[in-house]
Amino acid sequence: MVAAGNHDSATVPVARTLEGKVIRESINIELAAQGQENKLEYYWQSELGKQSTVRVNFAYRVQPDHLRDAAGVGQAGMAWEACW
Repeated sequence: MVAAGNHDSATVPVARTLEGKVIRESINIELAAQGQENKLEYYWQSELGKQSTVRVNFAYRVQPDHLRDAAGVGQAGMAWEACW
């Protein structure tokens, strides 16, 4: 591998010929994050009587996986639990 600033290049195997020769390809690798991931999350839980509970969760990620140009990702979830 050859380092150059915040980038690195490497040669990786991508295929093999019928004779067994390994075919390699050069790729560039980012070593530093391009963005800053932030996450906003809301969680709520309430008992619905003595034997039942409901949970609700909302989350939103800004610049997911530290990729500056990535679109935000939202999640929502709900769970209901009953015991008898």
